[in-house]
Amino acid sequence: MNKRVFSLVAVALGVMLVLAACGGKATEAPTAAPTSAPVVTEALTAAPITLSGDSLRGGKLYDNWMKELGADVPARLNPQWVAAN
Repeated sequence: MNKRVFSLVAVALGVMLVLAACGGKATEAPTAAPTSAPVVTEALTAAPITLSGDSLRGGKLYDNWMKELGADVPARLNPQWVAAN
């Protein structure tokens, strides 16, 4: 009896997941096929990507940001850092 109930629950959950993924709505078929291709009036252009920054300084900041920025080293560690390790 337990296997039968489990199977029914599993099937019901599967059906609910499928309905949730589909939005619970049936899709309608298109009424007519488009008669012509869409007309493009403007050319699509992408602006060039320009990067700025200094990769060497970025590496130094990643390695030891306190030394690179001339910041004071804290007297004690952050308790959250200690708990994470």
